[in-house]
Amino acid sequence: MHPALRLPELLGQIFGYLGTFDTTPTLPSRAPSGTVSPRRNSTLAGLARTCKPFKKPAIDELWEEVTALRIYESLIPHLLIKRKDEGLDVAAPSNWIADVISLSPAEQRNVMEYTTSIRKLDFNWVNSTAIASPALHALSSLPGGAEATFSRLDHVRASSYIPELLGAYVPFASRAVHLYLHGMDLHTALVEFMDKFTAVARPQGSFVLDIDLRYMAPGERRRKGQEHQMLLNRLSHAILRTGHLRTFSCPEVDQITLLHLSKLQSLVSLEFQILLDIGSTPKLAFPSLELLKLEPFNFLHAVFFISKLARIPPSIQIQSYDDPLAYLSNRLFGELSIHSTTNSLQVLVLKWNGYVDQDPHNIVVTMEIIQPLLVFTRLRVFDWIFPHRLQLTDTEVHTMSSAWPSIERLRIRSALHDFTPSATFNSVLTVAQHCPRLARFSLPIDVSRTEEFLGEGFCNDTLEVVELGTSAVDARGLAVITTALARTLPRLTSTELGVPVGPEDVASVIDEGRRRIGVHVQKAVESLRRAKEDGRIVSWSDEETQTTLIRYFEVTWDAVRKHEYADNQEILSRI
Repeated sequence: MHPALRLPELLGQIFGYLGTFDTTPTLPSRAPSGTVSPRRNSTLAGLARTCKPFKKPAIDELWEEVTALRIYESLIPHLLIKRKDEGLDVAAPSNWIADVISLSPAEQRNVMEYTTSIRKLDFNWVNSTAIASPALHALSSLPGGAEATFSRLDHVRASSYIPELLGAYVPFASRAVHLYLHGMDLHTALVEFMDKFTAVARPQGSFVLDIDLRYMAPGERRRKGQEHQMLLNRLSHAILRTGHLRTFSCPEVDQITLLHLSKLQSLVSLEFQILLDIGSTPKLAFPSLELLKLEPFNFLHAVFFISKLARIPPSIQIQSYDDPLAYLSNRLFGELSIHSTTNSLQVLVLKWNGYVDQDPHNIVVTMEIIQPLLVFTRLRVFDWIFPHRLQLTDTEVHTMSSAWPSIERLRIRSALHDFTPSATFNSVLTVAQHCPRLARFSLPIDVSRTEEFLGEGFCNDTLEVVELGTSAVDARGLAVITTALARTLPRLTSTELGVPVGPEDVASVIDEGRRRIGVHVQKAVESLRRAKEDGRIVSWSDEETQTTLIRYFEVTWDAVRKHEYADNQEILSRI
C-alpha cells in the first residue's frame, strides 16, 4: 500500500478485502454463542482485540447498525424474565429484559466505546425478547445521557413497536434525523412520541429528514370518529414543525399536512394511502418531488390527486385495492400527458391488490388507451397490470418500443388468461432491437405462431427476463420458442409462460385452468446454450436437437398438466 495513504484510507482498503462467511461469533465476548456472522466481522473483531489503532475503526464497522437487544446481550448484564404462556397473546414478547445490573465506571466506558459507533438503532423486539422501560432508561442515563452515549446515532427504527414503550425511545431519538415506526394502529402513544420527536432541539444544522410511519389504516366509520380526528390533528401539528423533510410516509394525510409538505423545497418522496377531505385539495406545487407512492382504496382518488399536481414527479407508483379499470387508467394517462412538455415521467408502476378469473365489464385494453403515454420519451419503467383482456399487435408494440428507447422494464400484463394474444414472438425481437437497455419484458404473446429460424443473426445481451402470458402451444411449438430464446437472448435467466389445460385436467374450483411451463422452457434454453458453447451442436436448429426438445416437452407436459413432478434433465442431457 502506498505510504501516502492516511489511516482511514488504509483501513478502507483493508476492510474492502474482507468477505465470505463463517460461523465465528463477533465481539464482544458476551455475544450469544453460535451467532452466524461474516468472516469480515470476525476479522474486524480480531483487529479490535489485538491492534489498538484498528480498534475503534473496526468497532465503527461492526456496530454501525444494530438492534437494541444486541447492546444488552453483548455489553450489559441484565435481568431476563420469561413469561408464562397460559392465556397470553401469542403475538406478545416471550421474554423481557426487565432491568440492568449496575455497571462500574469501567463497564460504562466499555459500553459507550461501542454505542458511540452506532448510526442505526432498531428497537424491534427480535427473537421474542422485548426491552422494558427501566432497562431502556438505564441505557439512556449513562454519563452524558443518550446524546453522549449515542453520539453518531441518526437512524431510529421501531418495527412492531409496543405503544407503552414509545415514550422510553424518545431520548434515543433526540439526535435522529431518520425515523421509521411500524405499529398496528394510530395510537395516543404514537402521537405523543411524534410530538416530542419533532419538538426536540437538535444540534446546529441537524434537521429531521425522513419520517416513515406505518400502521393499519382504519375503516371509514372509525376514520370519521372524533377520537381518531383528534389524534390526526395532533399528528399533523407535530409534522408541521418539520421544515427540511426529504421523505414522508404515512397511511393518512390531512389537507393541512399535505399543503405544508407541498411547499417544502426539500421533499423528494411522498407516500400515503388515504387523503382526507380529498375534494378540497388545491393545486399542489411539490417543487422537488421525485417519487410519489399511492396506495388508494379507490383508484379514482389517485387519478384525482395526480390531476392536482402542478408538476409530475419522475416516478409514480400506484397500488390500488380496487380494480384499476381501463377507462380510469386512460384518464390517468391523459392527466399525465398534460405535463408532456417537461417530459419528466420516467417510472410508472400501476398494480392492484386483487384477483379475477373473468372480466365482468368485458373490456379490451388496446393501444388507444396507452397512446397518451407515448409522449414520455424518457420512460424507463412501465409496469401495468389490469383485470381485462389485452390486444396489442406486433405493429403497435413496434410503435411503443420506438417511443420509449430508454425503457429498462416494460411489463403490460393482464390478470386474465382466457384469451388469445394478438402479439407474436416478433414483438419480443422488436423491443429487444429498439430498446438497448431493456432487462425485463412482459406481454401476452401467442407463442404458437413463432416461426422456425426466427431471429437468426440477431442477438440482445441485456434482456434477462421475459414473461409471455398464456397461449396454447404444443411440444413442437415449445421447441421452436426455446430455440428462438436461446439464439437471440444469451443473458436470459427467467422465462414465464403458461399453457391452458383441458377440462379433464382442471383439478378444483381454484384451479386457474393453466399450467406454468416457463421454468421448463428456461431449463431447455440453458441446456441448448451450453451445448452450443461446448461445441456439441453446430446449428441451433439441427434436426436431432429439435427431436430431443420435442420429446422433452412431450414428457414434461404430460406430467405438468396433471400437477405431477417433472424433472426430465436426462432427456436434455442428450443434446
